[in-house]
Formats: sequence, C-alpha cells, structure tokens
Amino acid sequence: MRQAKNQAERNRAAAKRAARPKVIRICQYREKKDGPICGIKFEAKPRIGKNGADYGVHPNQRYCPKHATPAARAHGRWLNRNVERYKAYAIDYRDRNLVSVRKKQRIAAKAKRDRVAATLAARPADWMKKPIEYRIIGGELTSIDGQMGNRELAQRLDLSRIIKCPYASTWTIALSGAGRAANYISDIRKWMKRPGKTLTTK
Repeated sequence: MRQAKNQAERNRAAAKRAARPKVIRICQYREKKDGPICGIKFEAKPRIGKNGADYGVHPNQRYCPKHATPAARAHGRWLNRNVERYKAYAIDYRDRNLVSVRKKQRIAAKAKRDRVAATLAARPADWMKKPIEYRIIGGELTSIDGQMGNRELAQRLDLSRIIKCPYASTWTIALSGAGRAANYISDIRKWMKRPGKTLTTK
C-alpha cells in the first residue's frame, strides 16, 4: 500500500515537471575575464531531491552541460574573484607563514643555482669561442642526463627551428645515415664529450 502511494506521488511529480514550461538559458562560460561568453542555449534542469521533491531550477545554473563541471565552475570563480582581496590574503598568508615561505624560496633558489652550475660545468672551457651553431647543438646534447642519439637530436633541432640544416631540407633527413651532417654532429659530440647511443646486437 505504501509503495503504491509513493509511486503515485512520484508519478504526480513527474507529470507536474512535464507540464512545466522549459527554462532556456544562455551559457555564460568565459575563457578569459573580458572574453566572449560561450553563448550556447541550453535547457536548465530542475533540482530533484533524494526523496523526489522538486526544488525547481537554481538561479545560478548558468553553464551548458559541456561547461557544467567542477573545473569550469572553479575557473569562473577565479575570473570573478576580488583581486584586491586576493592580494591582501596573499600578503596576510605570507606574514603568518613567513618562516615556511622563506624556506621554500631558499630551496627553490638553491635548486636553480644547482641547475645553472650543472649546466656551466657541462660546457667546455672554450664554449664562447665556438660558433653559435656549436653551442646550440651542444646545449641540446646536454639537455638530458643520458645519451641522445642522432635521431632524437634531429627531431629536437627540427622542432626548435633555430638552426637550419645546411646539408638537407631537415636534420632528420640529413642525420638518417652516414655523411657530412653525421660527421659535423660527431665533431660537436667530441667537443662536448657526449657520445651517441651505441647500437647493440642481440
């Protein structure tokens, strides 16, 4: 008896929702603060409680289904934040946590100095006397900890588009086999003391 009564109440609520006119809204999502809105029209859905109660459409339902995500809502709150209040909060946080903030800054500064020192230590003594092409390719060879083969080096040089290959249309073609380009890279490897990957046979 009770189940039938509950089912009847749910049916009446569903019929009431079906008879209600649709609420059409325009999505107000923005990528930037002063940028254009999404502008897509969507049907705002009513809020239905666990007990089946209909609480109607929320007035703050402003995003289409694509942008009705927690990340999009957080992005909207960030764009609409009070900048002055945010700056005041940041200053207050720094004042209350000055010791930990300065500790993090010291750790970050030391890590940066270590990276710069490691980069300078990997350079030969006559670094500044070599042509700029030597230094750029040498920098690519020392940009990773392990060894770098000619194929990976060629891909990096083609993607960066800083040095135009004088031996072929691309570095990938020029370094696909033996030749003048491979000898040129070999000279730079000897100068940087960065040998290429050795091929192993099974």
